[in-house]
Amino acid sequence: MNNSDETLKKPPQNDAVLKAIAELSKIIGEVSNNLKNLSDKFDKLEGRFDGLENRFDSLENRFDSLENRFDSLENRFDSLENRFDSLEKFVTVQFDAVQEGIAYNSAKFDRMEAKFFDVRSDVSNMRADIKELNQAVRRKEKELV
Repeated sequence: MNNSDETLKKPPQNDAVLKAIAELSKIIGEVSNNLKNLSDKFDKLEGRFDGLENRFDSLENRFDSLENRFDSLENRFDSLENRFDSLEKFVTVQFDAVQEGIAYNSAKFDRMEAKFFDVRSDVSNMRADIKELNQAVRRKEKELV
């Protein structure tokens, strides 16, 4: 009966193995579901990361665009600054020329004013000489008459 006892004892071991296999199968099913859930969550996260990456790329492109606009504005500012410097130099040269013209005309006016006073003095002297000459002519006329 030893053999029969062993045979009778084996089925309970098989039941234990079957129970263990059922438990393992149940655990594997839960792990599989958990893995599927994790896989779905990773897929969602990957989608979100792709979305974030696209958003980041979009923001990077906007930044590049703004940087290019800034560079363009900076170049325009430099151009305007150069034009302003050129205009400032032109105005300075013109102002210097006007100052030189004023100084030249002022000196010329001073010389002309001095000549005017000389002419006035000469006219006054000529008037006095004509008056004297007129008086001398009248005296001679009286002497002749």
